[in-house]
Amino acid sequence: MRRLDLREHEKSQPFRLSIDERETLRRSLRPLSVEPAPDSENAYILKPGEIIGALDIGDLSVSIRPKLEIERVLFLASYAMGAFKLRDRERFDFRDEETLVE
Repeated sequence: MRRLDLREHEKSQPFRLSIDERETLRRSLRPLSVEPAPDSENAYILKPGEIIGALDIGDLSVSIRPKLEIERVLFLASYAMGAFKLRDRERFDFRDEETLVE
């Protein structure tokens, strides 16, 4: 399986995509900027907007990491859902080498 690791609001290195993969990414990951890479055929520079998560497209596995630390993202999501209580806050053990899927 091919892996494409992106980070929220950051441009990627040029990455080769089929036309179907490119179009599926455009439809599935909004907002996502897709620019042709200079001097390269079928390679694109991708820049995700305010979206994080993981997606599989055929043999392509895409992961978009947050610009914030993951424990901060989980805190904000919990707070927004009303699931956070100040006394419940504990450190979330997420290592940088882990993927969002893990």
